[in-house]
Amino acid sequence: MKTNQLADTIATAAGVSPFRDLSDNPKTQAQRNLEGRTYYVSDSSLKYHYSRIMQATPIFSGLYLTIVESCALDPDNTRRGFRVVVFDLWGRTVHHPDLEQCATTKAAALRQFAAADIPPPAAYYAAKLKERAATAQREAARMIEAAQNLEVTA
Repeated sequence: MKTNQLADTIATAAGVSPFRDLSDNPKTQAQRNLEGRTYYVSDSSLKYHYSRIMQATPIFSGLYLTIVESCALDPDNTRRGFRVVVFDLWGRTVHHPDLEQCATTKAAALRQFAAADIPPPAAYYAAKLKERAATAQREAARMIEAAQNLEVTA
């Protein structure tokens, strides 16, 4: 399956649109793409964590969004670090280094990311969609049982 077909198939199954290039400003790019999916890059969250978005880029035909953030390494914001964070279509993190793993420069963070083991989108979304389908089946069975119990008592 071609990359764009794969992205369209996964996005349709996930019920969301792929990430896109929406702005030249990294913070705006991240916020527009992740709006309604996660609070991670909201103004209030960035302010609370002393974080800045240095870069935001859709990868794998928009199936993942990577951001490079500069973040405080201590509560007083006296030391800063850089890390690359990867989001899936639902706004969950696929790759999120701990503060202790932050690099000292943006370039070093990008090198760490290049060496990281990021799951291929097809395998990642196949597993996640199966998990979501199993959860939906359990919820449907619970609702059917509740409806049947209501019919018996009515």
